[in-house]
Amino acid sequence: YLKDKDKIQAFIMKQISFRYHFELKAAARDIQQVLGGFIRGQLIVAAFVGILTGVGCLVIGVPHALTIGLVAGVTNIIPYFGPWIGGIMPVILALMNRPILALWVIIWIVIVQQVESSFISPQVMAHSVGLHPLLVIFSVLFFGSLFGIPGMILGVPITASIKVLIKYVLVFRNRFRTRVITAK
Repeated sequence: YLKDKDKIQAFIMKQISFRYHFELKAAARDIQQVLGGFIRGQLIVAAFVGILTGVGCLVIGVPHALTIGLVAGVTNIIPYFGPWIGGIMPVILALMNRPILALWVIIWIVIVQQVESSFISPQVMAHSVGLHPLLVIFSVLFFGSLFGIPGMILGVPITASIKVLIKYVLVFRNRFRTRVITAK
């Protein structure tokens, strides 16, 4: 959408009467804001996970804690597999250093991931895209069950875009009803 936005908008504008172009452009602008908010929210959550993982590994004594935090943050964007990918490296480094550290790293990563998935991510996404935190969780579960991992990744922006479209459809419907009532 971001790459071919102008082409998509031009195609849709040709299909719709000129008098609705302003509303359509406003809806497209709101959807673009939602998508931008989603990306910003993902980056905030990734930064949270990266910082906490890196600081935790630094405190535990795992070498290369900064790199570990960076990898954990970036890979956390990938649902389900990302935390595993980001958590393998610090566990391996801890095992190579002192095996007991690996247990502490595993415990720390589980704590960070639980806090992120239960509290931080729903709150940040809700604020970023304008959805209630329960709706964020529901959209990830619903679209994940329908489309798998791509559905989990795209569930929140799809739900937020649907919310924007419903808002504009309701405004249009109310205007139409007002015109019908005043015409009688």
